[in-house]
Amino acid sequence: MQAQQQSNWCWAAGGNTIAAYYGYSYSQNQFCNAAFGRSVNSTCPNSQASLAEVQNALYWIGINPGSYVSGYLRYATVQGEIDAGRPVETRIQWSSGGGHMNVLYGYDSGNNWLYWGDPWPSNYRYNWGDYNYYVSNGSFSWTHSLYRIGA
Repeated sequence: MQAQQQSNWCWAAGGNTIAAYYGYSYSQNQFCNAAFGRSVNSTCPNSQASLAEVQNALYWIGINPGSYVSGYLRYATVQGEIDAGRPVETRIQWSSGGGHMNVLYGYDSGNNWLYWGDPWPSNYRYNWGDYNYYVSNGSFSWTHSLYRIGA
């Protein structure tokens, strides 16, 4: 899981981590530019983005950009994606305001856990917790999903 290189680039760090997982080598700056249809080697602004922009960059790279849906995915759906070798990018909403993006990369059905990567530089890069906790807790709730990436 890449650490985000700009304060608003959680989306780019997540998407570029997935691109690297599929064997592509781009910088977060290039990923950001591809997301917004900019000259790929120019300096990309420190902009927020949605999972739709992540899809734009994945498409530009040559990866099937998957399906962008509002809301969280059922645990069985996440399991199916991970079993198929496809990470899932998620958007969460902080209870205190603002959003963030993480990448789901594993699960433990015996404990009902999800494993996720967090690109925020000072946070733990790799995390795990109960699926229901990840869906909604006192700190954040899962609001949007990008799955079937590369399918």
